[in-house]
Amino acid sequence: MVILCFVLITNSKSLEVRFTDIAPMIDGHIEEIWSKADSAYDFIQFMPYEKEKPSDNTLVYVLQDENNLYVAFRCWTKNTQPVNQMSSNDDAVVLYLDPFGSKTTAYSFAVHISGIYSDGLILDDGRTKDNSWDGVWYYGVKQYSDRYEVEIKIPFKSIRYKKGLSEWGINFKRYISAKRESDYWTEVSQKEGMLVSKFGVLKNIHPRAKGYYFEVYPEGFVRYDKIDTLSGKIKPSASLNLKWDITSQTTLNATAFPDFAQIESDPFTLNLSRYETYLSERRPFFIEGSDIFRMADFGEHKGFFSPLRIFYSRRIGKSINNEVVPIIGGLKLTSKSEKLNYGLFGAYTDEVKDSNIVIEPKRGFGVFRAKYRVLENSDMGVLFSGTAVNSDTYNYALGLDGAYRSGANQLVLQGAYSDRNNKKGFG
Repeated sequence: MVILCFVLITNSKSLEVRFTDIAPMIDGHIEEIWSKADSAYDFIQFMPYEKEKPSDNTLVYVLQDENNLYVAFRCWTKNTQPVNQMSSNDDAVVLYLDPFGSKTTAYSFAVHISGIYSDGLILDDGRTKDNSWDGVWYYGVKQYSDRYEVEIKIPFKSIRYKKGLSEWGINFKRYISAKRESDYWTEVSQKEGMLVSKFGVLKNIHPRAKGYYFEVYPEGFVRYDKIDTLSGKIKPSASLNLKWDITSQTTLNATAFPDFAQIESDPFTLNLSRYETYLSERRPFFIEGSDIFRMADFGEHKGFFSPLRIFYSRRIGKSINNEVVPIIGGLKLTSKSEKLNYGLFGAYTDEVKDSNIVIEPKRGFGVFRAKYRVLENSDMGVLFSGTAVNSDTYNYALGLDGAYRSGANQLVLQGAYSDRNNKKGFG
């Protein structure tokens, strides 16, 4: 028992965040203000040589003020020549945050030495990456003769966090391109990969921002379709979007007559199979809280396993004969806590006609999802998804799922019941 306790204590790393009244400049230069911060060091190599010392040392500082979290990386380059070729394979640092103490889900913020950056969500205890999340945060990076430095500023209102939770999960990564080397602050084994449940602890964090974020975003569009060389058609449209962070854990999103013409188009895919192509979600209204409305997954190395797709948001506002089905309105409420995540979603779409013949009728959509964490980093949940035109034309599905996780091992169970126009089935 004594030996076990000793192992648990020595494997747990912690870092204290300290308050600053003077915000650091986010310019890639670690100034004097950072000297009051606690620091993370003693990184451990993950690849290519597990548990070995890194080729170069890395030092990370953490501060906060009332509205923001600040993180600074000092990456020494005495033994390695950093790669800066304006590509995603350049030297880089990554910050991981679990602000709910969920041990399954985390935010990721990556900055390359070239200035390229990315963000996203880490799901399923580190096994799945979702790059669709796009937060508002700031960074600065600067290269010196013997090191490069990265500063990051994350507004608390840009992320979800559990109110009153003073300890967040945290981890740091450094990538050294010349040696294809990945170093982590907390030890990561090649067998397990990076697990959120084995993050270090960020202690004494207290977001002090008062008030809740509220945004009303109107949009106006004018579309011109040139039918032939003699005539054209002008089509104006307007939409209204609303986002309200009711609490630091709960968000309400609403939209009326949205137009997603400014969103990046989907990549071309040649599909010669009998099955439709599933497309990634790119529309901001649907991306918010999308990690809640999904069934448990094995992650990137799932092999034979494919999770049941009870809810597929791209069916809402889908394209028919190169004509997008208009969305009249949508409403979504999502909430996250340390153990319980839940979401409610509703939308209504307009009809589409071709030569005065209705090819897609007006349709309503509804989704409910609840997921509860058990046994530290495992979870169980229920998901209901449905769409209906009238009492005779509908499609409902109810799914149950559970995931047990222990180190590199997972056990995922899923089941579903569906009813489409009185044709019932199980999955």
